Amino acid sequence: MFHQRRVRRDPLTEILLFHSLKMRKGLLSSRPGKKVKNAKWTTTKLEAKLKKLEDQLEHKKAEYAEKIKNEVTLIHKEADEKRAVVDARRGQEFLKAEETAAKYRATGQAPKKQLLGCCRC
Repeated sequence: MFHQRRVRRDPLTEILLFHSLKMRKGLLSSRPGKKVKNAKWTTTKLEAKLKKLEDQLEHKKAEYAEKIKNEVTLIHKEADEKRAVVDARRGQEFLKAEETAAKYRATGQAPKKQLLGCCRC
């Protein structure tokens, strides 16, 4: 009814598991006694190696996450600076338009219509 699928693992984990199973089978089946202790020691040694590699991977993962967060922060900072420049420019244009409007109100003249938007005629 149900098909069991084999879960894919990291190649390094596969090698370590294969090696530990091979060592257990070989050492347990050949001679009992001293070899069993070696099998336990070897398994413990392999587990320690695996733990060390997992710790290194976690460390690299944390460094990479920190690097990405710093890049995101830098991008947000640059965007805020550009936004501030655009807001300042818009404010200057608004003040210039207000000054021009005040000048026309003070003199009572209407602004001249421009025939073309690109030149002042």
